[in-house]
This record gives sequence, C-alpha cells and structure tokens, in this order.
Amino acid sequence: MLGAILGDIIGSPYEFDRGEKTKDFPLFTRRSHFTDDSVMTVAVAEAVINAMRRDRRRATAEEYARSMREWGREFPDAGYGGMFSRWLVDENMGPYGSYGNGSAMRVSPIGWLYDSLEETREAAADSAKVTHNHPEGIKGAEAVASVIYLARTGNSRSRIRRYVEEEFGYDLSRTLDDIRPGYHHVESCQETVPEAITAFLEGKSFEDVIRNAVSLGGDTDTLACIAGSMAEAYFGVPEYLYKEVVLRWHPHMRNVYRYFTHLKRERWERNMDDMRTIKVAGTGTVKMKPDMIRIGITVTGIYRDYSEALKKADSDTAAIRDIIEKAGFGRDELKTTDFHVEIENEGYMEDGVYKQRFAGYRSRHEMKLEMEKDNGKLGEILGNIASSDPNPELSVTYFIKDRKGMEEMLIEAAVKDARIKARIIAGSLDVALIDVVSVDASDINDGAEIPVFRMAKNETMSDRAMGSYDMEMAPDDIETSATVTVVWKID
Repeated sequence: MLGAILGDIIGSPYEFDRGEKTKDFPLFTRRSHFTDDSVMTVAVAEAVINAMRRDRRRATAEEYARSMREWGREFPDAGYGGMFSRWLVDENMGPYGSYGNGSAMRVSPIGWLYDSLEETREAAADSAKVTHNHPEGIKGAEAVASVIYLARTGNSRSRIRRYVEEEFGYDLSRTLDDIRPGYHHVESCQETVPEAITAFLEGKSFEDVIRNAVSLGGDTDTLACIAGSMAEAYFGVPEYLYKEVVLRWHPHMRNVYRYFTHLKRERWERNMDDMRTIKVAGTGTVKMKPDMIRIGITVTGIYRDYSEALKKADSDTAAIRDIIEKAGFGRDELKTTDFHVEIENEGYMEDGVYKQRFAGYRSRHEMKLEMEKDNGKLGEILGNIASSDPNPELSVTYFIKDRKGMEEMLIEAAVKDARIKARIIAGSLDVALIDVVSVDASDINDGAEIPVFRMAKNETMSDRAMGSYDMEMAPDDIETSATVTVVWKID
C-alpha cells in the first residue's frame, strides 16, 4: 500500500508524457502530489479493514462502493477519469464495464491481507467488479494482487513471471528498452499492467523499480503506483522514502495506513501462533564465464587557471573518444562516471610553521567503456590510449552482463537447497512440510565482477607503449553465492 502511494506521488509530475523517458529525474519536486490512485488505494484498504474488523473475510460490493464514494467526495479534484467521476456522484450507478487501469492501481492492500493466492485473487476480483467489471479490468486487479502476494511470500521473480504469463496471458518477453520508445499515454489494464510488472521484474531496488516505471512515460503515476506496490512486497520501502511520503499525504490517509499496518501485523502474529514451523538456510552457488569487459579511463591534471583545466579536460576526452571511434565504437559509448574540478593546495614551511598555498585547479574525469569480451579489441584500445597525449590511468574489469539473471539463478539454487534440507529434517522428525511462511533472500554475494588489470598514470607510459598490447587474458569463471533462509509450516 505504501509503495503504491509513493509510486503515485513520484510519478505524478511526469504524467501525460511530461517526462523525458529517462531514469535520471528528481524523485520529488514541488509538483509531486498524490492523485486518484492513492485516494482509491486508501478507500479499498479501509473497506477491507472494516470487513475484517467485523470478522468477515472479504468486503462486499456495497462496502467497496461506499468507501470509494466517501473518499472520492473528500478529494474531488484528485484527477478521476470521466466515467468514474460520474460513478462517484451517482449513488444508483453500478459497474460500467471498464477495463481501465483503475482496478489495478487501487488493489494493492488486498495483496497483503489474505492467507492464500486463491483468496487473494477472489478478493481482488471483488474490488474490481464494483466499477471495472470488464474481464480485462478484473484480470488486471487479480494479476497485481497476485504478484504482491507471491512477492511477499518469498517467491523469486522468475517464478512470479512464469505465474503471470501462464495465469493471465500477459506478454512479459519485452524489456523496458523494447517498450520505452513507442510507449505512450494509455489507461487500459492491457497496456499498463504488463508494463508495470516488467518495471518491477527489471528493478534492482524499490527506487529503481519506480524509476523504471516513470522512464516509460505515459500514465506515469499509475504505472509507478502499480510497480511500487509490487516493489514494496519484494524489496520493502526505504526509510528515506517513507519520510518523504509523510510530508505529502493527507492525515486521513496516514490514519488508514496505520490501521492497515496494525491489521497486517495482527494477522501475521495470529498465523504464527497457529502453526508449527522449521527454519532452514539454503546455499546456492553459481559459476558463469564473464562475457563483458569494462575499461576504466581516468584523466587528471592540475592547472593554474580554471578555464584551462576545463579546456584540457575537454580536449583529453575528445582524444579518448577519437581512439575508441577508430576501434569501431560510437563516441557516445564512452560514458562519464564522474567529473569534477577542485582547488588543490600545496604545503610549505615558513619560519618553522607549516602553511598551505594555492597550487592550481585539479580536474578529474572518470570514464568507462563497456564492450563484449574481446581481448584483441581490448589490447588495441589500451595500447592506443596508453600512447596518447592524455596519458590516463587505466583499469580493466571482466563482468557478467546479465546480473539480474545471475541473481535469480542464485536465489533459485539456494531455495532448492533449502527445500532439500527441509525435506530431510521433516522426514527425520516424521512431520510434513505444508507451506512456505517466509523467505529471507538478503544475503547475496555481489561477486559478478573480476578486476584484472590496473595501470596508474605514468609520465613515461607513452614511451613504452607500442600502439597495441597482446592481451592474453583468460579470466577465471565468476563464482558467487547466496544464502536464503526459508521458514516452513509443518503439520
């Protein structure tokens, strides 16, 4: 629920393709505010909370409708669609066959409050049918709630992907890079939910998932709302973002969120009291051959004049770009990772007292070139750079391109190991494994890189360079490991 509201607020300034389809944007601006996505998310949460407080498992259509209309009237200018606006003010208006993404953006609380995937899907369908009773509108709500349930119960993203593809038929084969160029503002579940799920599947953290969603453009607040709801279930919400949302939501929303988190905790504790469990740690190890090379290039210099420092940094960079262009790469493939110019002082002694004086402006430009593994091309580039006038510091790192795939293989291997151990333990105790209660996959060794070469800046380097090096490098396989802790319910 919190992830959905955060996504809505962060995505709101960029809705209607007002962004630049980039992940590099300010998370919060003066125009960051909650919209109808957050209002209706809270309305759904309140309806379910009230039902459960009355010892009923699911809210009725009347309870959803009443909660949505009350919240909609409290925030009439939150940006509702035309038909939904009419529905809010017309007590006699029923569902209107919508397949818009409103059913998917408001469903996140349901993904947290039920004990089975089947019950989660049924409740999600109930929340959608109040207005969005088209099969696609119902499917969108069920899919989002299912992803949240699966993520919070410890399933890997590869399993989540398979489940969504098999159960809902969404095409998740496209990457964000495939989707982004032609994507535009659209408000249907069919063209919002799969894209939001892809943003979640490709994300490296909660914030990265939100940036993925906003970078697609279009209905960014809803895309980020849906993606954020999934990301919260998988990654959690960082404290620094929680502090930001507190500044931007209404106190009434905060009160419902408090009741919601209390109910989640209460249900979790009750479930834990009612079950016997065993905890097992599984270890997974993956070896992969590196398929990529990163060349690190750092040009430094110290100059008396600030403008001279900038000009020399620019000419040095141009010279490096010339070299990589001759090697068959585009000039823009040389990426800047850091650039700064700062004052440098030098120390000296005067009358037995240590003092400092201005020595000049030191510029430092750090760049990288990433390419597929090719030792011949590597040697050509290193040799030509080393013999060039910029005379930079150089480093070479071999790495795995598909880090996400490697991480998912690690988690799957670790969970498989935990399952084997759990079965052995259960067999020796003469009990049966019932279901997974929780999975902690936080202990992952990020070892997808091997630094193999570093050459410091040396004034005589150009005298030794021959224009090309014979780089007979055979990097070892990259081996990395993960430990996953799984809690099993037993009979």
